Amino acid sequence: MAKLDHSAQRLTRGTRGSAAGKALIYAGMLTAPWLTVRPFANTTVSDFLFLAAAVWALFAHRPNNPNRLSAMWTGAYLFTMGGLLSLAQLGSALAGAAVVIRILLIMLILPQTLKSLLSDEQAAATSFLWFTLGCGISGAVAVLQAVFGWSFSTSSETSLGRLPGLAQHVNDQGGQLAAAASFAAVALMTGIWRQRAATAGAVALVLCFLGLILSGSVTGMGSTLIGLLGGAVLSRVRLTQALKWLFFGTVACCALLLAQARLVPASTNPLQRLLQSTGHTAYSQQDTLASRIETDRVALTWISERPITGRGFDPQNDMAVGTVAIHNLILGFWALGGVISMIGLVVWLGGAFARAWMQRRNALGPALAAMIAESVFSMTAPIEYQRYFWLPFVVVYSLRSHATTRTVVGQPRSAHAPGDRNDLVKSIGPHLNARST
Repeated sequence: MAKLDHSAQRLTRGTRGSAAGKALIYAGMLTAPWLTVRPFANTTVSDFLFLAAAVWALFAHRPNNPNRLSAMWTGAYLFTMGGLLSLAQLGSALAGAAVVIRILLIMLILPQTLKSLLSDEQAAATSFLWFTLGCGISGAVAVLQAVFGWSFSTSSETSLGRLPGLAQHVNDQGGQLAAAASFAAVALMTGIWRQRAATAGAVALVLCFLGLILSGSVTGMGSTLIGLLGGAVLSRVRLTQALKWLFFGTVACCALLLAQARLVPASTNPLQRLLQSTGHTAYSQQDTLASRIETDRVALTWISERPITGRGFDPQNDMAVGTVAIHNLILGFWALGGVISMIGLVVWLGGAFARAWMQRRNALGPALAAMIAESVFSMTAPIEYQRYFWLPFVVVYSLRSHATTRTVVGQPRSAHAPGDRNDLVKSIGPHLNARST
């Protein structure tokens, strides 16, 4: 009797601990897009929250049993090997080692933390809903910047009619909102959100689109479109649903563009940004297409010089043209970390895509859309040091491979859902009472 009572109390404490761990993850996902909010030592709020979640996971006592032959572990092994080889190419290996450790923490520790603290597919989908809400807040801040002239960034783009919200740069704003908007749009199409979750997601989606327009990130807007379409097709969204959302989306975009022209006449619309970025206007400093192509050429030159070891992972070593970094994830990893690091990256990303593909009819359908959007964006941006790029892949790796049931976020769990500690406590309770009487 005493033994059973102790077991029930331990399970109840475990449930409370799991709730606290989820709260840390959700708060970290919410604040991840707020890149300018750095309260201490130039460290973001989400850094502190994810660190606290990792420490909490150490004491969660939840069995994990990682498969160290999986794509996640294999990719991380290869990246580590290549990263260590590349350190020899640096004058000071300390900076390069810090970068390797930082990326390795994202590749391994963060997915394992989420896997330990998020109990099921519904919790994982909810975590990305919080990220979407954080991106929506960053989009709302961009609107306030446009109306009131506020500024939280030193980016020179702000004076040219482009607004970064809570991101440090307008391209970071475009990259993170692309992931959030793609996820939210496909989530609404597939119906994994219900009631309050769907309402909150829809509001966040509108704010993300507003933030994308005000950021002036052509790549962000294009990545959103590709991610949205790709996620909808691969998730097998019904044609009637797709046409309905296409109609509402077109009307909403037209309304947003009209509101932008009326309320913020100094900002650039998407067509103007497309012409500027391709060098078809008098704003030569906005011809970002030419500068990005030039960084790719420099990266290919560096690869030809040191294909095996690379130049070493160091943000200061990444400047290909003046102060402009390599704007291609694959070329950047190869040029800096060598071919082994690049192969490790491809294996790691490919494993996440494979897992999302196999479960695309569930919560991983929207995650697949976000992954597509970020992959497209990474081909034209220096994104390897930004956590928002990795988060969709991390969420996919955090799910247990046997999850196959369709997820609906915002509805209560089934009273007989397997693996629920509350249900186990409830099942033990009657036996305890019977023994006590």
